[in-house]
Amino acid sequence: MSVAKESNIPPKDDFGTNKLEMYNIQLSINEKNKQNLDEKQNKKDLKELSIQIEENYNQYQNKQIKKSKFNLPNILKNSLKYLDNLDKEISKPLHTYSPSFKIECIFYCFARLFNIDTVIIYLVTTLIYSFYKYKNGYIALIPICHVICGALFTLLSKNAIKRPRPILTTKRYFILKEKSHSMPSGDSLQAGIFATMIILYFNNDFRYFSILLVPAAISGRIFYNLHYCFDCLIGATIGITISILTYVVINRIFF
Repeated sequence: MSVAKESNIPPKDDFGTNKLEMYNIQLSINEKNKQNLDEKQNKKDLKELSIQIEENYNQYQNKQIKKSKFNLPNILKNSLKYLDNLDKEISKPLHTYSPSFKIECIFYCFARLFNIDTVIIYLVTTLIYSFYKYKNGYIALIPICHVICGALFTLLSKNAIKRPRPILTTKRYFILKEKSHSMPSGDSLQAGIFATMIILYFNNDFRYFSILLVPAAISGRIFYNLHYCFDCLIGATIGITISILTYVVINRIFF
């Protein structure tokens, strides 16, 4: 009588599948279900995250739109940027010009024509002449009105615009430094004031040559990289305008 050997093979069910195979199949199904659940959760999280990002971006855009109402339009900004680059290109030949010492001495005199010391000298001289010619204290105050108006306008506009001055990159025998901003040029403004004042108040034929003070001062200021071209042109135009307006107002009041 033979004895049956024990088998390590798990018993099979009615379909011929052992329990280990069923366990592996069930395990793989659970893994797939878990992966599917994880993918669904990840998709859900990604969707919520994208919605949150979109909401934050919309809020940021709304804030930018509200801020942009108080800023210059883009067209104006681009126009100002273009003019700024054009101004720098126009000023570049004088900024990079490197002449001999004698020629630079001329530019140095031009650049110092309307600094604070010379303006005081011009002012005192004009005051004495006005008082001597017209014998009227009010007329003698005309030059003071010109200078005060020009100085106040220069100070306010420089602090409002805050345009930085050019950087000196070319070797110069003389170094001129300014601490204030660039736009508009105060020296060019004073040149415009005094040139126009001489034309308006003097009666000789040589008075029109005073207009040469304006390009002289402008060239000197640009040469020493203290200003760009537009700074000086705008300053000179404002100075001429201030001088004419002051002349008209004072004439209407006292004459």
